[in-house]
Amino acid sequence: MLFEKVISDVDLGIQVDNTGDNISIKNPSCCELTAMYLVWKNLKDVDYIGLCHCRRYFNFDHDGFRNIIVENNIEYVGVKKLLSKYDVIFTKTSRLPYDLFIYYSIYHHSDDIRTVKSIIEDKFPCYANSFEKVIFFCLIIKLYNIEGLIKWLNFFYNIVFYT
Repeated sequence: MLFEKVISDVDLGIQVDNTGDNISIKNPSCCELTAMYLVWKNLKDVDYIGLCHCRRYFNFDHDGFRNIIVENNIEYVGVKKLLSKYDVIFTKTSRLPYDLFIYYSIYHHSDDIRTVKSIIEDKFPCYANSFEKVIFFCLIIKLYNIEGLIKWLNFFYNIVFYT
């Protein structure tokens, strides 16, 4: 999905984030959250969905990349089996050399991540410890069964729209 359609007139022939119920106009400050919002509000006739960051993608076609994608590869059948058991599958985690507070202080606005932390502590205290644990990890590629994703997005946008 192209999640910059409001700020780009390029037609790549793929799903864009400015259709249906959307927040595409907020892309300059929300980035890929606009694509996730579109999924949350509009995609109901899918069983699974993958979310990935730019320059990272899913490939279930082994012919073109057989020699490149070898390690930690799971077949489509394996993915379906895992997603029938779990809400989400992550790629192998990469531990960041510093936490997101430092990252946001360098590249974004550190107040944003502090606000998120505060909202979680106030509105969802049962997740405060989990937030502290995952803040050091980079989980860029995810596969969800749609029910798991909708549950997560309900939680997520409850935080986003609270601010």
